[in-house]
Amino acid sequence: MNEIAIASIPIQKWEAPDESEEALVCGSIFQELRKPFFIEEQMKSKKTCCCGREEGESALREIQQSQFFLIDLQLYLDTHPDEADAKNLKKQYQQKCKELMAQFAKEHYPLTITCEGDEKKAEIPWEGGSAHVAL
Repeated sequence: MNEIAIASIPIQKWEAPDESEEALVCGSIFQELRKPFFIEEQMKSKKTCCCGREEGESALREIQQSQFFLIDLQLYLDTHPDEADAKNLKKQYQQKCKELMAQFAKEHYPLTITCEGDEKKAEIPWEGGSAHVAL
C-alpha cells in the first residue's frame, strides 16, 4: 500500500473567543481556526442583512452574530465537554440570544414560534415585502 500522506490534527486548546462581528465574517470565534478564504473577502465588503428593513437590520445582525457565537462555542464544547469557561460563556449567550429575540419581537415581529409579538408587522417577500434572499 502506497501512502501519500498521513493527517495529524492537533487538539484545539481553549482560548478567549472573539465576540466581535469579525468572528461572524471570518467563520470562527476562535482565532486559531481562522483560515483565509476567497468568500471571506467578499463578506467583509458586504455587511448588509437580507431582510431589507433598515430599522431592524442592525438588530437582526446582532441576533445572527450572537447565535453564530453560541453555535461555534457549542462545537468547541462537543469536543471539550469539561471546559468550565466555555460552559459559563454558553449560558451567558443563551440568555443574551433569548433577550435579543424577545426585544426584536416586541419592536418588530416574532422570529420564531416561541417569540411573542405582532406577526402582522413582518414583511414577507412573497406577499409584497421588499426583502429578497440572494443566493
